Amino acid sequence: GYVQAEEPVMTVEDAKAAKIAQIAAYSDSDAVNSLTFNGIKTWLTPNVRANYLVSLDAAELLGETDITFVVEGVQASLPIKQVRLLLAKIQRYADACYIVTEEHKRAVKALQTVDEVKAYDYTKGYPDKLAL
Repeated sequence: GYVQAEEPVMTVEDAKAAKIAQIAAYSDSDAVNSLTFNGIKTWLTPNVRANYLVSLDAAELLGETDITFVVEGVQASLPIKQVRLLLAKIQRYADACYIVTEEHKRAVKALQTVDEVKAYDYTKGYPDKLAL
């Protein structure tokens, strides 16, 4: 009276969907979204970067040359031009990471077998982390 239940067979489409979800989670994790600023590990989300740019614009309009900001609870004051350069570097790093993530998704969609999908390494190809 014993019937062994069979494991459901994963389709290629199911495997692709699962792998793409893993790629998205990895892309959103601090494995990708992190940098080091003065020895402090942090990340600036797109909203935070945009807010800093607004603050920089306001400071410049008011004739200020330096701006004070907080990174992981540590206050820092730097010249506005230097902060603009830092934000530009962070943005370009984020842009490069986004391109790699999209390339991984496209590559997975092109795979033909479950084994190929399972073996795909989506952690490769990301740029080196920023140390600012």
